[in-house]
Amino acid sequence: MIFSAYISNINIIIAVFEKDEMIFSAKISSKSYFTEDQIAMEILELFRFYKVDAEKINHGIIASVVPALTVKIEKAFQKICSGKIFTVGPGTKTGLNIRLDSPSELGADFVCSAVYAKEKYPLPLIIIDVSHTMKISALDKKGNFLGGSIMAGPQMCADALSSGTAQLPHISVYKPGLLIGKNTVESMKSGIIYGSAAMLDGMIEKYREEMKEEDLTVIVSGENSGEILPYFKHNVIFEENIISKGMNMILSKNI
Repeated sequence: MIFSAYISNINIIIAVFEKDEMIFSAKISSKSYFTEDQIAMEILELFRFYKVDAEKINHGIIASVVPALTVKIEKAFQKICSGKIFTVGPGTKTGLNIRLDSPSELGADFVCSAVYAKEKYPLPLIIIDVSHTMKISALDKKGNFLGGSIMAGPQMCADALSSGTAQLPHISVYKPGLLIGKNTVESMKSGIIYGSAAMLDGMIEKYREEMKEEDLTVIVSGENSGEILPYFKHNVIFEENIISKGMNMILSKNI
C-alpha cells in the first residue's frame, strides 16, 4: 500500500492506495503550528478509523503548496511508516511536458491532476479545480501542459465579502436558494455560487476559443466542486480526488 498527502492552504488530504484502488481519502486541517508528532497522531487516527495497518505502507508521496508544512509531513510519515517517501517537485518523473516560461514554478497540484487526466481522459482537455482557489489547467491534443488560470474560490469570495464590508456577515458556501435573493445571506450565496458557475462557464468558452478546440473535455474536481457542479451549463465530468489519484500515478513512475 502507498500513502499520499496533498497539502493545500486549508486541508491536508490523506489517501491510501492498494495499487490503483483508493482505500480511503480524508482531510485534516492545514494548521502550520502543528508539530510532526501532532500530525502523526492525526494520521494514525485515520488509519485506525479506516482499518489500515501502518506497517503495510510501503511508500509515501507528498504534493504541497504550503512549504512550511512539507517537512513536518515528511517527518510525521517517517514516525509511523518505514517506507521511502517522495515529494512532487523538480526532478520528479511525471511524463508531463510542461510548456511554461518557467516549468519549475508549476504547482504540485496542477502537476498531479494533469498527470491523471492525461492518462484517463480524451485530449485536448481542461481541468477545473474548485477549492479555496479556483484553478484551470489546459492540455493540448498531444498532452502538453499549456498553462492555466487562477481565481478566487467560492469560500474565499465569501470571506472577502464579510471581511471587506461593514454589514455583510460571514457565511459558509452551500447550496443557494433563488437566483434573486430575498435577504442578505441568500443574496450572497446567489452571487457566490451562481456567479462562480457562470464565470467558469464563460472560461470554458474562452478556453475553447483560445485553444481552437470545440471538442474539449472538461473535468471538474476540488473540495468545493460539489457546490458549483449542479449549475454548470456545459457538459463536464466530475472526478473526485483527482490530485491524490495523480500522486499515486506519479509514485508508480518513480519507484
